[in-house]
Amino acid sequence: MVTYTNEDWLIGLSTFGILIFGYSLGFFYLYKSRKMKIKLLSFYSLSQIMLATAWLPIIVDFFSVMLTNNSIFYP
Repeated sequence: MVTYTNEDWLIGLSTFGILIFGYSLGFFYLYKSRKMKIKLLSFYSLSQIMLATAWLPIIVDFFSVMLTNNSIFYP
């Protein structure tokens, strides 16, 4: 059984904020690049989405501990 400390809550929620911000910014730039037909901006938006995806395992583990009290990565 895994429990959270205050530091774990801070890391989990701030990482979730980074993920949401990165995805929203990436999809916003992707929308703008398609609308204005700027190829370089579409490459930037896809790289922004991929950078935000790098934080996904931390979020998945955070929510798995919240829902099941078991960590996926640390048995």
